[in-house]
Amino acid sequence: MLAALAGLGGWAPVVCVILLAAFVGGKWVQRWRFYRSLRMARISVNELKRLIDVGAKPVVFDVRTATARERDPQRIPGAVAFDLAQVDVVVAQLPDECEVILYCNCPSEASAARIARRLMDRGVRSVRPLAGGLQAWIDAGFEADIG
Repeated sequence: MLAALAGLGGWAPVVCVILLAAFVGGKWVQRWRFYRSLRMARISVNELKRLIDVGAKPVVFDVRTATARERDPQRIPGAVAFDLAQVDVVVAQLPDECEVILYCNCPSEASAARIARRLMDRGVRSVRPLAGGLQAWIDAGFEADIG
């Protein structure tokens, strides 16, 4: 590779800069696509609480890893642990026209949004990540079960 660069003479630095710019640009596009795919409507903790209080019975999934659930066993009342390996089984068992809420404990609800996108790709119509995740629920002073 050094021999090829040496053969370019004075153009070697220009070629290196172009290659570096292409690499950085590619990474930027990759990151932009990732964030665009995560952009979707979120539900606030107050909206979720209101749904639960009026008896709407949303299906709430805790999408944190098993390790995260062991570390912090708190969960939103009625929430079910979500196993990504069983996504097709979960989708098949969902009631028609139900509201699906996902929560995690990661920044920007990234895991919940990623799984929401998978559920939407499999035909689940009404699925939203919980804005702020479990911590927002607890910070709002709402009840949390120990799961």
